[in-house]
Amino acid sequence: MLLVDLGITKQECITLLQFCITRSIVLLKISPCDVWINSFEKKVPSLRQANIDAQFILDAYVAATYSSSYITKIDLSMTTAFKQI
Repeated sequence: MLLVDLGITKQECITLLQFCITRSIVLLKISPCDVWINSFEKKVPSLRQANIDAQFILDAYVAATYSSSYITKIDLSMTTAFKQI
């Protein structure tokens, strides 16, 4: 329905995406009703009782940047504890 609203064909959409994307990516084919379901394994989040954001690693620089920013992010609970001290 989105393509109809935009007035473009599926092939035109693919061509536009190929033009705009400048690095390797992985596009997962999912249905709109599955947008909030973990794409890799539906049972893992409930078994671990946690949220996971699994992603393909295609670029070493992006992986290093993500890892370093994740490791150095400010933990809200620690910030609150430090303020109380």
